[in-house]
Amino acid sequence: MKKQHSIRFYLIGNVFFLLIICVAVFGSSNLHASELFRISMELFQCNQELGDFYKAADAMDYTAREYIYDPTEAAFSDYQLYEQEARNCLAECRKKVDREMGNRLTGLEAMLDYYAEPLEQYLNGEAGKYETYLLLQYRGQLIADTSTRYYEFLSESLSETVLDVQRKWTDRKTFSIVIIVIMILFVGVWGLIYWRRIYWPIQVMVKNTEKVKQEDYELEPPGAAIQELKVLEDAFADMAVRIKMDIGNLQEKARLEQELLIQENENLMMKNMMTETEFHNLQAQINPHFLFNTMNLISQSAQLHNDMQTRELMDKLSAFLRY
Repeated sequence: MKKQHSIRFYLIGNVFFLLIICVAVFGSSNLHASELFRISMELFQCNQELGDFYKAADAMDYTAREYIYDPTEAAFSDYQLYEQEARNCLAECRKKVDREMGNRLTGLEAMLDYYAEPLEQYLNGEAGKYETYLLLQYRGQLIADTSTRYYEFLSESLSETVLDVQRKWTDRKTFSIVIIVIMILFVGVWGLIYWRRIYWPIQVMVKNTEKVKQEDYELEPPGAAIQELKVLEDAFADMAVRIKMDIGNLQEKARLEQELLIQENENLMMKNMMTETEFHNLQAQINPHFLFNTMNLISQSAQLHNDMQTRELMDKLSAFLRY
């Protein structure tokens, strides 16, 4: 036997499915927006850190040459501080860019090492002050001259990242379109299911109700496939059968009562006819005797008064009536 599900089951299932699809679409769009925002912020921060690197490198060059001019411990400490700050800026920037840009930033670290060689030779007594000063000035200028090129590298990396994000966005856009098409198809399928399993059985039950109102008990089976509608269908069909039986019983009872009333009327009419016949028979019996006795009484009264002529007339009339 095919399992029947309730309307609640269908509604909860469909709402849950639509909710999953909406969460997927919203999550995809939100993920894309978050990724684009993250990449933009990282590249913006890397641009700031690259600018901080060149500021630190310029300060490093200035303090290093100042140390050559006036070798004090404070000047050398400032040089080391700015050199470490420049290296930290490159390290932080490398975390936020792709591998290619990271390899290019390694070249700047190599230039820092290249810059520090004359100073180490000077500290070891292997180079003179004037020679070291000129080398530091030259190599510091080399580092400063790379700023335009590295900003261009960063801009190219940003452009490539934006293009990659756009490609991903196009893929996600296609995915969203597919999801929307699936939702439209799902809504269409759900509409057909709703029409077949819910709307149509209800319409058939409405038609059956109109038939019952018109005393037509040949009902059309709705064929409900949902538990609640099946219960209503069975209850309505049973109610229609009971109404039909009750109406049949009432009609039969009314017919029998009518036949009984007709029979009672016929019996009453026969009884009245019999009574009337008896009355007429009695009347037919009483009237001649009454007249005859009355005449005899008059005849006897006439005899008592010696009215023989009246007696004779009454006797003749009595004889005539007896005849």
